[in-house]
Amino acid sequence: MAGYDRNAMKAQLLNRTKSSYDRKDGDTNSKYFSPDAEIKFYRPQPTKGTPHIIDIIPFIAGENFPTKTSDIKKGDWAYVLDLFIHSNVGPGKAMVVCPAKNYGNPCPICD
Repeated sequence: MAGYDRNAMKAQLLNRTKSSYDRKDGDTNSKYFSPDAEIKFYRPQPTKGTPHIIDIIPFIAGENFPTKTSDIKKGDWAYVLDLFIHSNVGPGKAMVVCPAKNYGNPCPICD
């Protein structure tokens, strides 16, 4: 990450963490994972002497980053992408990203 202001990055990520915590509603995101997928949902178990190490890789928000409910702007550091979705859409019961809540664009489901 040569050439980046690491102190600014750290400050932005700390602010995002606080915002995420303040916004949380106790709901889990595990419902968004398909039970048919061959990838198991990771649930750390307590161990003695073996730490769980998880690397969270921050990224720079681009021009299409959903900003409707976020204060993240293009060029800011982010570490999570929160998306609002509509569940059980159509005969396939699909999950569809809501353009209104994420981008402020018209949504045929919300309307």
